[in-house]
Amino acid sequence: MLKFKTPPSESPPLAQYIDTVEAREYLRKEADREVTLTTIITWIKQYGLGRKIGGRWQVDKIALNKF
Repeated sequence: MLKFKTPPSESPPLAQYIDTVEAREYLRKEADREVTLTTIITWIKQYGLGRKIGGRWQVDKIALNKF
């Protein structure tokens, strides 16, 4: 009989992706920063804050919080 490993109780959180417009609004509201969409896309590429899904840039909200 096969036994499956149980996942660790402290697993890392799953990515919560938001689009670049939501990321801009989030930064404006929470971090009191005004940034352009171009800047957000540059940050995604340089710092690995997200990925391109279906031809559109998506920002990992957890990574953005840490950034």
